[in-house]
Amino acid sequence: IYDEVSPTTLPEISNTPPITKASIKLQTGDPIEITFENVSFSYPSRNKKLALEHASFRVKTGSTVAFVGGSGSGKSTCIQLLLRFYDPTDGHIKINGHHIQEYDINNLRQTIGLVSQEP
Repeated sequence: IYDEVSPTTLPEISNTPPITKASIKLQTGDPIEITFENVSFSYPSRNKKLALEHASFRVKTGSTVAFVGGSGSGKSTCIQLLLRFYDPTDGHIKINGHHIQEYDINNLRQTIGLVSQEP
């Protein structure tokens, strides 16, 4: 996954608390069900303005999902939370019924596939 990072987002990334090692690992081909339960999030530099508010949805094993919406609707934020670039301000993200923080972050990022519209 490639994304551009602007100089204004670098302080956000450097001020993010370290992510501790977790024990659950996904294997390629494992069935995966992703659940967002009442997830809210605000970026640290955006003065508590919510980028995502009370989002709840479930992606069942084998599904193909497209996040579609206008600018600022939370599409990229959902993906950043799923890949643990940030943790939710409120609510829970679960994979196969386990909190996403229980998963090994490097394994999680290697296992989840993403196709962006950006070249």
